[in-house]
Amino acid sequence: MKRSHVARIKAGSAAVGQAKARQAIKRAVAGVTEVNELRVREREETKAAARAEVRIVQSAIEKVIEQDEAAKIALGKLRRQRSSLNLRLDRTFEEALHPAQQTLFALTLRHHVHVLGPPYDYGWNWGNPNFQVSEPAYGWAGVLAYSNRTSAAAAGIGAILTTDKPAIVSVRPFIRYSWQYQMSVSGIGSNADVRGGIDASAWVNGTMISPPEIRRHLAFSDSISWVSSRNELGEGDAPMDQISLDFTMAPNNVYSVNFGSWVECEYEDWIGSAASGAKVQATIPFIVVVRFVAG
Repeated sequence: MKRSHVARIKAGSAAVGQAKARQAIKRAVAGVTEVNELRVREREETKAAARAEVRIVQSAIEKVIEQDEAAKIALGKLRRQRSSLNLRLDRTFEEALHPAQQTLFALTLRHHVHVLGPPYDYGWNWGNPNFQVSEPAYGWAGVLAYSNRTSAAAAGIGAILTTDKPAIVSVRPFIRYSWQYQMSVSGIGSNADVRGGIDASAWVNGTMISPPEIRRHLAFSDSISWVSSRNELGEGDAPMDQISLDFTMAPNNVYSVNFGSWVECEYEDWIGSAASGAKVQATIPFIVVVRFVAG
């Protein structure tokens, strides 16, 4: 068993060229963005169809309210009300955003078991978070988002792998994370939703090889409606069976594995106000790579 700083070989060696590794990273990050944006878009299209049907009922109720002066005044107050949230990533994450000396590495698999640790090869993010950390130098991945800014966002780290022989590999990260979400709703037909957790994916030449989709561990999922508020937090370790990656590898190809934090926040504020926000921050102290070579 070798530590990552021993087993890794600098890019530019016979293992993998710097340009080839960077191209693999670029394609993997682009792939993560494309897959996630497609999933979010499909979800939004489904919700839009349901929202159109609900709007027919809402219009009828609004007409009734307009005929009652007291109800009309109450409706005006609800619509002026603003739900407030107060979430932020821990200061240890905020203060980590300083320039770090980074050298692109590639782990060439020649042994049965390898243990990788920071610094990892690259950071990545997608969506439009209020704040995010993707710090490969320390193995940190954190994301914070509010529903008034975005419906989904993620941030994470990645590692580059190659092999000298055809092999089957199992990549098993140890990920410890904490999370918190807040929701506030006040009004008829208003609601808020939050979800978040850890995700994992493997890529080669811009193609995902952890199908049928990015692997996801759901740390929390909640919703409220009408008049309610909620503030929850927790922590845990991502279950290995939900985020481990198993795939085949061939020599002369460059593979990348991504691990990160994700959140999704949504709200509807038909009559009144609503808001939701969530954060997930993770530490990835090591990743175990097990290689099986036939014969």
